[in-house]
Amino acid sequence: MKQGMIQIHWTLIAGMLLSLGAIVIRRTGLEIGDFTSGMLSGLTIVLIINGIVHFAKNRAVIK
Repeated sequence: MKQGMIQIHWTLIAGMLLSLGAIVIRRTGLEIGDFTSGMLSGLTIVLIINGIVHFAKNRAVIK
């Protein structure tokens, strides 16, 4: 259970950092801004979903 919480914790932190990076890139208005922020947003969503799936798997194993 504790490992599952640590896993989801790191996933959320990574997701927040990625979305923050996407916002910064979008604000700077660089040429690569749209492409990179789009990739970061997609990666953030994948990370969060992955964290939720990991958490659900860990709960299923424990019960």
